Amino acid sequence: MLQFIRNRAQGTISWIIVGLIIIPFALWGINNYENEATVSVASVNGVDITQREYQNEYQRERSRLQSMYGENFDIALLGEQRVKQEVVDRLVETELLYQKGVDEGFRVSDVQLNLSIQGIDAFQGDNGFDGERYRRALSMQGMQPAEFEDYYRRALFVDQNQTGIINSSFSTAKEIETLFRLSEQQRELSYLIVPLDQFMEKVTVDDETLKSHYDANKERYEIPEKVSLQYVELTMDDVAKSIKVTDEQIRELYEDRLSELTEEEQRRASHILILVDEDTDDASALKKIEDLSRRIKSGEDFAKLAKEFSQDPGSAELGGDLDFFGKGVMDDAFEESVFSLSKGEVSEPVKSSFGYHLIKLTDVRGGKTKPFEDVKAQLKEDIVQQKAADLFLDHAETLANLTYENPESLDAVASELGLSINKTALFSRGQGEGIAQNPKVNSTAFSEDVLGERNNSEVLEIANDRLVVIRIDEHKDSSIRPFEEVKEEILKELRRAEALKLVKLEGEKLVVDMKGGADGEELADKNSYEWNEPGFVTRNSQEVDRSILEYVFKAKKPEDNKKVISGVELSSGDYAVTVISGVKAGEVPKVSSSEWKGAEQMQTRMHGMADLMRYIETLKSEADITYSTENY
Repeated sequence: MLQFIRNRAQGTISWIIVGLIIIPFALWGINNYENEATVSVASVNGVDITQREYQNEYQRERSRLQSMYGENFDIALLGEQRVKQEVVDRLVETELLYQKGVDEGFRVSDVQLNLSIQGIDAFQGDNGFDGERYRRALSMQGMQPAEFEDYYRRALFVDQNQTGIINSSFSTAKEIETLFRLSEQQRELSYLIVPLDQFMEKVTVDDETLKSHYDANKERYEIPEKVSLQYVELTMDDVAKSIKVTDEQIRELYEDRLSELTEEEQRRASHILILVDEDTDDASALKKIEDLSRRIKSGEDFAKLAKEFSQDPGSAELGGDLDFFGKGVMDDAFEESVFSLSKGEVSEPVKSSFGYHLIKLTDVRGGKTKPFEDVKAQLKEDIVQQKAADLFLDHAETLANLTYENPESLDAVASELGLSINKTALFSRGQGEGIAQNPKVNSTAFSEDVLGERNNSEVLEIANDRLVVIRIDEHKDSSIRPFEEVKEEILKELRRAEALKLVKLEGEKLVVDMKGGADGEELADKNSYEWNEPGFVTRNSQEVDRSILEYVFKAKKPEDNKKVISGVELSSGDYAVTVISGVKAGEVPKVSSSEWKGAEQMQTRMHGMADLMRYIETLKSEADITYSTENY
């Protein structure tokens, strides 16, 4: 009943982090919990996907769906087991891509990882990346920077494999031309509408037929069982309104948070990197970096040398610029050098785990503490929210206990917590307004315990910060509406059904007549039908009914100057007899135009995504994959 407490620990920052590491097909990285018990949900080439990894991803998926559908979201409507299987499948696909990337020699450097993390919006302060904010955000999720960085590195690693496949796709000029000729194609159209209303007037149904239909279909005229509710509601906002905060408490929190309120000093640096790898040994790399150091000291431009010689592809084209960063982000030796330099100074050669660097400090910012008055309002809000969260938890326990101990009434809990007892209007299963729209509330209202035994419900969490307890106020059994009450409905229903048959017969007859040479416009005038000649239309023409357009552009093209005449039933009940007289191919824009480039990018992206799907299916077919469905 207190699941909301656990969910709050997976709030805004958790969702932001999930969003940051989503890659095409929502394939996510996998946390590495080496010391955790490894109950497996699947195995990929002998590598287990643990239940813990699955549970983390499943909770993120639930949060994503909750955010998409709102507070009334009920995972049962989507099929909970289907969602679970999709999560496991994504984890399997991610593991396959990771294993393939390892085999093909992909890697994510520390510099690449650090620059990527520094670009995440959730970790930005007033002056760019905020290291303290970064650490606080992770702490709220129970994560250490090293753990998150492993997680994020893996996501970037897998993304390299996917991006490489997607970006390797291409579209030919002929393909784009064909796309435009089809998508912008025009068809010369005229059409006759046989209106349903005109035939409705011709249909009569006697009382005996109406009564027979009623007797044979009484279940269709059932008034469903209905209930109305009494309920009490506990919300975080209401609890927060009762919280009082003194200036002394705010000042105390300010002192406690001085380190957080002090803007972290950030430094902007450029560097030249010479790698130490299988092609270049330590001594050779050191000699190269020392030669560059001498050239810089002799007056050559650092940025030009970085563009020409630096082996860091992410920064070389920028003259070695790494933008602003704080402590705890870069390699230890690299960071120590940066924070020892004066603005404009260039370091001596620095050895890191990648090779040798020359580092130039280009700017410094931060290091100031925010004044008390500037943050007083926010600190007060933080105190209110923290106290409200604690009090909300206490009230939630009281709510659960008193409604359980007094199952026949809400009076006790309402009195104890100062809550109002509210009421709903009558509603049926799956229907209702206000709180009755919530799936949990609606299904619980018709449960055996609440409706059958007339007990208070358990505490229902309808949002992370909103709890309710309900009980039945009024109950009405289902009943059959009397014949006289539904007679008019039945009459309209049967008249429409018969009219639809007549309209279709008439439309099909007109198709035959017009194929035989009858003039459509004359037939329309003779029978008081509607005749339209919009001329050449596109797939997106606004003046023609959408269902007619869809039908016309699926129909055969005219050949040998012969019109294509056919008919289609419309959703309105009307019948359309369509005449296609000609076709114009769509105009192909210039290769240099924005329209061409946009279509080319879209088509190439579609090819790339299709290639990726086929690639993943190939990996699956070649892999040894087993599922342990009993564990999820």
